[in-house]
Amino acid sequence: MSVDIASIKDRLVTLAESATTASDYKTVAEALKALADYEKASTDAANQAKLVRYEFIKSFSTGIVPFLTLLTLAITIYFQWSQAKITSRANEDAQWRTVVETMTKDPRPTTNALVLTGLIPFYDSDRYRDQAFEIVFLLTRQLAHATFFETLFNTAFRSASWENAKDVMRLSKMLNSSFADADKHFEALGGAEALAERANMKSRKPPDDLDKADHQRNEIVQEMTFLGNQVGHLLRQKRPSALPVSDFSGFRFIEADLSNTDLTGLNLSSAEFTRVTLDGATLAPEKFDDAYWNGTKWWNAAKISGPLLIHLIANAAPYGRTDEYYLPEGPDGPRIGRADYVKALEKLCAKADVSCDLEHPPFGGVDWKTREKLRTHRESAAAQAPVATEREKKAEELSTSKRPLSGFITGSVVKISIDEDIIVVKSKKGPDAYEIKGVKWTGYKDEKEVSVGDLVAVKYILLGSKKIAKEVTALSRLNR
Repeated sequence: MSVDIASIKDRLVTLAESATTASDYKTVAEALKALADYEKASTDAANQAKLVRYEFIKSFSTGIVPFLTLLTLAITIYFQWSQAKITSRANEDAQWRTVVETMTKDPRPTTNALVLTGLIPFYDSDRYRDQAFEIVFLLTRQLAHATFFETLFNTAFRSASWENAKDVMRLSKMLNSSFADADKHFEALGGAEALAERANMKSRKPPDDLDKADHQRNEIVQEMTFLGNQVGHLLRQKRPSALPVSDFSGFRFIEADLSNTDLTGLNLSSAEFTRVTLDGATLAPEKFDDAYWNGTKWWNAAKISGPLLIHLIANAAPYGRTDEYYLPEGPDGPRIGRADYVKALEKLCAKADVSCDLEHPPFGGVDWKTREKLRTHRESAAAQAPVATEREKKAEELSTSKRPLSGFITGSVVKISIDEDIIVVKSKKGPDAYEIKGVKWTGYKDEKEVSVGDLVAVKYILLGSKKIAKEVTALSRLNR
């Protein structure tokens, strides 16, 4: 309840005017004093509340000022960062335009070097990464310079791994395409025969289109060697639980180091192994049809699967093929001895748990002393024809002699006939019919289990024009 001080003061003044004694005046004076004290206390109390509110506001202001300062600083930094990002993107755009413009210029060593170095910042760019790697693949198709290719690969991928295995395979296919184009151009200019004729000339002419084409092919081969070594590094790494890439079909391993690698479960169809080091390797691919083995000591591998081992013994023996244009021992190494070769086969056959004919394995048969070995590509059909003719003559002589000629082939079953007692197998040389009366079946109980399309190995003898199968092995069942 509020007190009306003014009305009380008026009443006390009225009482003072009507007072008659000193005691009355004293009472009125004390009442006025008490009223004044009350009025002062009320005023002080009201002022104290205002003071408290003032101090609160003052304290709050003291605390919020640093926060406001930090907020202002943060906003300032954000705008500066945004501006820097805009500037950085503008600079990145300008650098990218420079790279693209450089690519439009005539291909020269300096131009290629500028493009290679210009691409480096973009491999980690969130905006131009994909475009940068597409240019890498484009340059792979255009470049025929081993040093530039190695630099391009090292800056873009660092090294081959299972993470970038798909990109490595894409590079391989582009190199194959580049070599096919370069080889076609080289042959159109006369090819190896023209080079051989020029080598016999007394006077040397300045490098012309033929020399340039040959140089281009050799550079691409060196690029293939580098990439093959990178894949060798990849195949020595610990495998992920699920392989991102298992299809290495068509890959050209040329003078690559695949020692101590694991090729288990890979698709090596139409792959090329030329002068490849396979010491300590595990060769157990899922597919290997039409794989090409040239000058490669595959028998130095640590382990080879049964189907592949039988195929290699039959089709990739040392010195036994006219299209093996590189000696397996290299240009200066000692000749491979038959005894050492058979000893290596004995170990591999035992590990693969397959039956191998180690008494008469294919070995030799080609006169290497009289053959011309080309440097970087397979001999032409014309160069191979004389050798093939000699082999055919030798086979004809042996077929008419008292001792039957034995043979060994691998291929797929085209036909199996119980009534006719024949099996038709298509190998690289084409389909051939073999008499199966009294044959030994390995992997099959009898001929009734054989199906068209099965991969088989046939050991046979040749009597006149008739081929008599002595043993048929089911290659497609050896790993089951």
